[in-house]
Amino acid sequence: MPKQGDIVRVNILDPNGKNPKNRRAVILTTSEEIDPDGDIVVAAISTKFDPNRIPSEYVQIPWDRNGHQYTTLTEPSVVKCNWLRVVAAKSVIAAGRLPGKYLYSVLKVVANLKE
Repeated sequence: MPKQGDIVRVNILDPNGKNPKNRRAVILTTSEEIDPDGDIVVAAISTKFDPNRIPSEYVQIPWDRNGHQYTTLTEPSVVKCNWLRVVAAKSVIAAGRLPGKYLYSVLKVVANLKE
């Protein structure tokens, strides 16, 4: 069963609502609210960003050339907190876990964007 903070692979559209593709994303829906037959909210993870000019709606997350022990990411990545999608919970494939302090940062940025 997926949980909040899980990094998953899921088919989602790009920020323009086009180009469906299997992408990494982090689950934002609280674990208590996840229904295996329902929908969840995810935020896309991307390697496409300028490390010298990271927008406030992006959160850098841990990676390691050999695969980070939790995230499993192998290259610099960000959670794009302004790229949210609703997907079926049963459509996600587990791919890692976002450490708590990064999840907290993502949830805080998402909440601020909603204000």
